[in-house]
Formats: sequence, structure tokens, C-alpha cells
Amino acid sequence: MVTLRVGGTHFDVDAFLRESSIAPATVFRRGQPRFPSSQSNGRVSDRSGMNVGVSDDEFGNLEQQTCETLQFLADNLAELERLATYPGVEGLELDFAVEGGDNFVESYRFSPDLLEQVGRMGITLCVSRYIPANDDTQQLIQPERE
Repeated sequence: MVTLRVGGTHFDVDAFLRESSIAPATVFRRGQPRFPSSQSNGRVSDRSGMNVGVSDDEFGNLEQQTCETLQFLADNLAELERLATYPGVEGLELDFAVEGGDNFVESYRFSPDLLEQVGRMGITLCVSRYIPANDDTQQLIQPERE
């Protein structure tokens, strides 16, 4: 999975989206609950923004995620350039979700094409490593059913 994250304290995400072809997966607004469905009285967002799905490819398929990301960047170049300079936007970040293993060292390699495009557009590149759930973890997450 690859997600584009964008936000800012004074970013009017609704105004941007009214004139945009980019379809967000999630929109969040400053002052609203961070987790409205599960913690409606919990912490509130200190910034406004959105998350956009760039690649839905499986964890670990970095090559396919990279291909889909390059296509997304090419297809949305004008909108992403507008977004990067939109008032209140404090930054854009591409987050590649990868599934970690039990290895002491894990390396993730990105193509020069992707690095060039991301760098040229001023987008931060992020890798989020998720530890795969094992039987013990599953039992902690999913209570036993009666």
C-alpha cells in the first residue's frame, strides 16, 4: 500500500477538493475528533488534510507499488504541483507500507525514477514497516468467541 498524506494547520482541505480531481480516501479537519467513530470525545486534530490512496498493492511488492506510484504522479502532476503550493499546505508525504520480517536488517530500494520525481516535486518519502501478526498477536487483537 502507498498513501499520499498532505496537511497543514491552516490548510482548507474542502476548498482545495472543490476544484480538484484528486479523490481522497480520508479527510480530516482541524478541531474535529481524530477517531470520530471510535473515540468521538477523544483527541482532536491540530491540522487539516487528507490521505489519498496511491497503490493498493500488497505489502512487500515494492516494485509494483513503485510502478503504480510513478503512474499516479504522472497522471496527477498538475494537481500535485497545485497541492504542493496551495495555501496552508505544510508538506506532502508518500508512505510505502511494507511488512517486516524477523530479519535483523531489512533493505528497501527505490528506483531512481521514483526518487527523481518525488524529489523534484518536494514530496517526502516514508517507509512504514509493519510487523506481521502471529498467532499470539492475533489472540491479543481478536478476543476468543464463545
